Amino acid sequence: MQKILNTKYTKPIEREYEAWIIQEIEKYFQSLGIKFIILAVSPIVESIWPADDYLSYYGLTVGLQFKKVELAQGKIDFTRLFWSLSRPKNQFDLILRTPNIFYCLPTFINRDFRSQALHHCLFWKPEQDTISRYAWYDNPNKQLLKTIFSEIKKAPRWGLFVEQILYSPLYSERIFKRQQLEEFYFDLININLARTDDVEREECTDGTYLLYVEV
Repeated sequence: MQKILNTKYTKPIEREYEAWIIQEIEKYFQSLGIKFIILAVSPIVESIWPADDYLSYYGLTVGLQFKKVELAQGKIDFTRLFWSLSRPKNQFDLILRTPNIFYCLPTFINRDFRSQALHHCLFWKPEQDTISRYAWYDNPNKQLLKTIFSEIKKAPRWGLFVEQILYSPLYSERIFKRQQLEEFYFDLININLARTDDVEREECTDGTYLLYVEV
């Protein structure tokens, strides 16, 4: 299925991946009649909790950190697919330490697959630290096999991920009142607030989302 990794016109940027996947997540919950919130979190916008009042504030919440997919030099196949986790500085460590924040990693490059973006995406959580700040879909390089991020292709896809966050306390935080939701929102802001330089800080404003599902 090589076509999925081919470039059509240009390679998508991170914001495009975010838009395509978020739209499909919204469609998923809307089709089931489930109340939810999914919103971008930015450290440079006014820090006011934006949730609608109609929520009962009894539900589950997770954080999603988007990273665009990249293709290493060489032949075009899934062994060359990877994601860089190094920027912004300290973001990886914060995600590693926070149980209910996951990387959202698209596995396609061809724009023709954008309408099915949610089905071509990994929801991955690093379980331990490593020197490497790259995650590979399935890299057979013997040197990379020494790292824990050389093969993450078995990470949950959307269906399994939703089942895990809805039914397992290990994957999501249970919310019983508005204050808890607000606190988690501001925790996500800190995930992006890794640098003080204005130019670098601007680079850190995209890619972090809060997903809240009422149960």
